[in-house]
Amino acid sequence: SISATVENAAGEKFSFLCVITVKAVEQQTPTGDAADFLPNGLFIYKGAAYTQSYFNKTYSTKLGEIFERFALLFPNSRVSLVTAPLATITITDPDVSKKVSDQAAILNKIEAVMPDSVNFVNLKEIFLAHADEYLYLKSDHHWNQRGAYYAYYAFAQSVGLTPTPLDRFEVKILNTKYIGSMYNYTKDERVKSFYDTVEAFIPTKACTLTIHKNGKTTTHDTCINLKNGGYTSFIYGDNGYTVINVPENPQDMTALVFKDSYGNAFIPFLIDHYEYVYWVDARYTSNTISQMVADYNIQDVIYQVQIYNSSTDNMLGKYAAIGQ
Repeated sequence: SISATVENAAGEKFSFLCVITVKAVEQQTPTGDAADFLPNGLFIYKGAAYTQSYFNKTYSTKLGEIFERFALLFPNSRVSLVTAPLATITITDPDVSKKVSDQAAILNKIEAVMPDSVNFVNLKEIFLAHADEYLYLKSDHHWNQRGAYYAYYAFAQSVGLTPTPLDRFEVKILNTKYIGSMYNYTKDERVKSFYDTVEAFIPTKACTLTIHKNGKTTTHDTCINLKNGGYTSFIYGDNGYTVINVPENPQDMTALVFKDSYGNAFIPFLIDHYEYVYWVDARYTSNTISQMVADYNIQDVIYQVQIYNSSTDNMLGKYAAIGQ
């Protein structure tokens, strides 16, 4: 309580007593089942951090034109687009899914503007069918390798290859307390407790991996760095130009992959089918396709990136530049 005495102009004094009641402050934090939307468009939901992306018809149409050009550059090759949806595709709660970008609808819209010369592998059905599985890292903006497996499975079926069953791969746990990129994106302390388990599905065939970088080459006898423990374990992270050789596979089976970081977890599954897998990350090279793989007989040209990079002018410009 607070007491006060005042005096008026006539010299009369008056006393007042003010009683202030303070109640305990209850901090309002989202429950585990509520989606907490952050100012930058990211959101946290059920112990995981999520990103969003949206459809841009102009850019997606440009992407189709770029890969139609690639089909002309490789007339004897199958040209495929394997566009990875973001983790929001796994959200089944309608109260949340209606508030976020619809990844399944975006995939359908991208497919609708693709030219007939391009094999668009729509991952909508297979990801919705497995939405209750652990397909995406909770603390990172990438899928995990289990999610990448389903993309590989759909791609293999689309080009007439027999996908290797998931239970045929040896599974190695690289980390049980991995914290990825989403804390840096959200600056939200909760993300530091979203521990991820990093699984690696070891290819069933022996290979060598050679990284070409800054005029130097580095060769490894595996495509997964088992000592790393994070997402960059897969194909030793992002590099401009890298080659995998699998001697026991047929010599007429060669793949060229255009990738972003989502492709890192996807590419190891191709080792079960191709003698050579070449891949290019346009973010880290200024060379053109003709400089890198002009003399190779490419069976499959695969564009494997996440859905955001299928609809941004910056990435399309990079792929247009190397497609010479």
